[in-house]
Amino acid sequence: MDINSNINKPPSLRAVFLYPFEGGEKMESADRIEITFKSGETISYGKGEWDDYSYDGKAIIVKQKGAWIGIYNFDDVFCVELK
Repeated sequence: MDINSNINKPPSLRAVFLYPFEGGEKMESADRIEITFKSGETISYGKGEWDDYSYDGKAIIVKQKGAWIGIYNFDDVFCVELK
């Protein structure tokens, strides 16, 4: 799935990324990653619970020390925020 393919979808079907994936200054300074689902539920990983994340085209993957600690189907995700 191409992230840009969300552009032509209605707002209720788009996922929102507030910062770029795979590193960068914003991720390094973030204390928390928050994933909000289309259902309205939110999951949050705080400082020390995660250190990296990625998007593989189908899922958001939250990592700690290289281990996958959370895998979330992108079709269910509304928003990913680094705070």
